[in-house]
Amino acid sequence: MQNQWDSFNGDDHVKNEFRYLRDRFSLTSVVEGGTCIGSTTLALSEIFDRVYTTEINIEFLNVAHKRFKEAKLKNVVSKLCDTGEVLYQLISEWGLSDDTLFFLDDHWGSYCPLKDELKAIALAGIKPVIAIHDFKVPEQPNLGYDIYNGQPLELSWIFSDLNEIYGQGEWEYHYNTEENSAGAKRGIIYIYGKVTD
Repeated sequence: MQNQWDSFNGDDHVKNEFRYLRDRFSLTSVVEGGTCIGSTTLALSEIFDRVYTTEINIEFLNVAHKRFKEAKLKNVVSKLCDTGEVLYQLISEWGLSDDTLFFLDDHWGSYCPLKDELKAIALAGIKPVIAIHDFKVPEQPNLGYDIYNGQPLELSWIFSDLNEIYGQGEWEYHYNTEENSAGAKRGIIYIYGKVTD
C-alpha cells in the first residue's frame, strides 16, 4: 500500500499531464480502473466533470466511499466489479464517448485485466484517450513497471489492441520520463488518436 494515500502514487506530474490532456482533447469524463482507497479518485474529481471508478476489492472500496462522503463529492460514480469483465457494459451504461480518458491502473497482485479492458473499448467503437500506469518505458530503467506471467506491460503487447481501437497507424503515444515523475516513480503511457494540428 505504499503511496496509496497520495493521488497517483505521489506523482503530481501525472495530475498535470491529465489537465493538459483534458484541455488538448476537450475531455469531460474519466474512467479510473482501480479505485483502491480513493486517493487518485479525489484528485480526478477536481480535474474532470465526471469520474467513473471501479474496484474489485470491497474493503478498499469501503475506505474510498468513506473518503468520498467526507469530501462531499458530487461528480463521482463508483462500482464494485471486475472491470475486465464489465467495462463494455459500463461504457454504454455511463454513456461514455471519445471525450473520455481511461486511466487503467487496476492491475494488482497476480491479476491484470488490461487486455480485456482494451478489447471492451474497441468493441464499444469509441476512440478515447488512454493512460496506462505501471507501464514499461523504454530507456528509463528507474521507472517501475508491472510484469504478469512473465509479460511486461509494454507497447508491443498491446499494439494490436490499439490498432483495433483507433485504426492501424491512426494513433500516437508518449511516455513519462524519470525527470517528470515523482513519488513511486512508475512508468506511464498516454495514447490518443492521431493529432493533425
